Amino acid sequence: MLLISGLSSFSGTTLYGITMAKGLPTPAAIGALAIVGSVLLMWVGIRRFCGLSAGWTVAGIILAAMATLIALSGNSSDGRDTALFAGQLITHCLIAFDLFRHNRRGFGSGLAASGAIANIIANSLTLGFSLLYVFGSVSASTKAMVRTDSMLLVALGAILTIFGIALMAIDRLLLELEDRAGHDELTGLPNRRQFVEQLDRAKTQSRLRGTDFSILLIDIDHFKQWNDGFGHLTGDMALKHFARIASKALAPDDLLARTGGDEFCVLMPGSSLDKAAKLAEQLVRSMGETPLCLESGAVTLTISIGIAASNRLARKQKEDPLALADIALYSAKKDGRNRFCVYSPDLDAAFGRQV
Repeated sequence: MLLISGLSSFSGTTLYGITMAKGLPTPAAIGALAIVGSVLLMWVGIRRFCGLSAGWTVAGIILAAMATLIALSGNSSDGRDTALFAGQLITHCLIAFDLFRHNRRGFGSGLAASGAIANIIANSLTLGFSLLYVFGSVSASTKAMVRTDSMLLVALGAILTIFGIALMAIDRLLLELEDRAGHDELTGLPNRRQFVEQLDRAKTQSRLRGTDFSILLIDIDHFKQWNDGFGHLTGDMALKHFARIASKALAPDDLLARTGGDEFCVLMPGSSLDKAAKLAEQLVRSMGETPLCLESGAVTLTISIGIAASNRLARKQKEDPLALADIALYSAKKDGRNRFCVYSPDLDAAFGRQV
């Protein structure tokens, strides 16, 4: 869109300048429309980049109004100038407005908005002195001088806008890369990297402020055999099936992540052990009550969950909560799966751990 806008602006400016010098009104009018059309294309592109509706209807109205004004002015170069500057002024106002309200403000959008403001000032000055000239308030030389000076401001505004839009695109690309680096491609959930970062933050808050947090470590029961029997594509469906069910059960502050093949973790900042146990019970029940529908029929998946809480780690501040949740998970599997187990020091003996 930006490339098309630039080509249209170059073509329109060239045509307008040449035909105005030779006194050809119709080609000059086409050039003026092309110039404003190029700015409107830029505005449409910015709106789409910001996630807004394209605005083609508004763009069409502006061009139609400009064409009407040029037609009414006949062969008057002052009329064409007035339509050209007014069209650019209105469009740059729209660009500045959308950039300033862009929900991801940054240096790039600010730079592009500054370019739009420079164009607003330039076109306002040129339009104002053109109207003053029409009413006989200023001389032709004064109007020409203001127009020449304004063109320098227009050039500066164009450079700022283009560089600003380029920086906005780079910022978005970096955000997308960062988002991909922190999320699982299959389920769309945060991955182990992001989970560990959030866990470290929760541990810091627990140490400094004494706030509790709980962890659920979740495995889909017999997933390897199930995956080998039904196929990997069906296995992927099972993983997404659990992700959907679990996501609906979480509180807004809870974090669900896929940390391994069929391993999921839930971090519950500020949650007690009782609240974690209630969530685990709900997840086990929901999985049993919500079969996965396949072409061959519906199948029921079950899960096992191990739970550890920060208040159980007070005696060992350096203890890894994931390791404790893993002990509880192993115990849940050992007791028959399709259940949850809460870590307690009594479970350490089964692993030969020193308490």
